[in-house]
Amino acid sequence: MKNIVITGGSDGLGKALATQLTKAGHQVVILAPNSQKIGAVAQEIGCSFQVCDVTDWQQVDKSVSEAHKTLGSIDVLINNAGVTYVGRIEDMKPEDIQHTFDVNVVGVLFVTKAVVPFMKQVGDGCIINVNSQAGLYTKPERALYGGSKWAITGITRVLQAELAPSGIKVTGLYPGAMEQTMSKDGDRGPQQNSFPYQDMADAVEFIISRSPGTVIPELGIKNLAN
Repeated sequence: MKNIVITGGSDGLGKALATQLTKAGHQVVILAPNSQKIGAVAQEIGCSFQVCDVTDWQQVDKSVSEAHKTLGSIDVLINNAGVTYVGRIEDMKPEDIQHTFDVNVVGVLFVTKAVVPFMKQVGDGCIINVNSQAGLYTKPERALYGGSKWAITGITRVLQAELAPSGIKVTGLYPGAMEQTMSKDGDRGPQQNSFPYQDMADAVEFIISRSPGTVIPELGIKNLAN
């Protein structure tokens, strides 16, 4: 069984991952910024939590340290927190541009920076960056979201080479449309031509259950109709 930290764990895919992984017997700590919401979700799932805004280094450093104390070790980090803004670049608000890259890129770097020293201490670990098909292909009106995900594609590949000598695996997970779509205000709704969260959770369990010398560098998953 693994000790797992999941960012963006209070709803959507993060909550689904935490639920399945906890039921499978793994020890899970979820991170999210809304204290009231994350506490209720953690109680519902039966996992631990830390209130954390991934764009704030001080919060990240503290939360990851507390998660390590709770778990005893961090075997798996799932960088799942993310935001979506869609539209023409000239219509994007400056604060939306900043927020997208703060959460989707800087947040991943901050949490990874905080976790890696603990993994290096034991010479083992697995980092899964939940990316997107948007990190592999382009569409109009996706400069913010797609641009941030292409950044994560590059970061993931660099970290694979950088961390492999320390025994740390890094996987880029590239989903297409999932069963619920995320808007900038955090609301979620059903999505056509999508696939269920269950399939993503199964993919994560497959990745983390490989033998110590085996890594899944990249894994894409999407609805057949897309």
